[in-house]
Amino acid sequence: AIDKDFARLVGLYLAEGCTSDGRVMFCFNSNELNLIEQTQKLINKCFGCESTVTLHNKRKTCSLVNTYSVVIEKFVKNFLPGLANSKSVPALFFQTSKEIQLELFKGWMDGDGHYRVDVTENTNSIRATGVSISSQLIQDMYTICLNNKIKANIHQRKDRKDRQTAYSLQFYGQSVL
Repeated sequence: AIDKDFARLVGLYLAEGCTSDGRVMFCFNSNELNLIEQTQKLINKCFGCESTVTLHNKRKTCSLVNTYSVVIEKFVKNFLPGLANSKSVPALFFQTSKEIQLELFKGWMDGDGHYRVDVTENTNSIRATGVSISSQLIQDMYTICLNNKIKANIHQRKDRKDRQTAYSLQFYGQSVL
């Protein structure tokens, strides 16, 4: 059964994960200790195996959470196919409860999102933005927002030299998630 922990791990994978050479990896900024620890606990809980943390060979500010298992790699490749520019939410999640969908969304936002508080004279408003180079993933996250009565907007970011086109999903409110 799909539970909140698995949904959160899937969200984190959609933001920060990939597979390679018999392993599943999550790439975080080395300062994101809470997310690194949380991902390790979720991997252990969902798959019953341990993971290791190493520094990325080329980017020293990047910590990799590695799970070495050909079986788990094959499962992830089949359940969550695609590279960064073609990731999508598995259709099965659109048939789950709102709570499960939101947990997947929160996992994705923790990896690929950021929050900003706009302070005005009478109120504090929060703006949240999630970013991806996968247009399908952004469409899927938008659908999750609609399913959960979260008003959101999709934007295509201006192209930058030597970078892929990126898409953002923005939503506002007094309290987001």
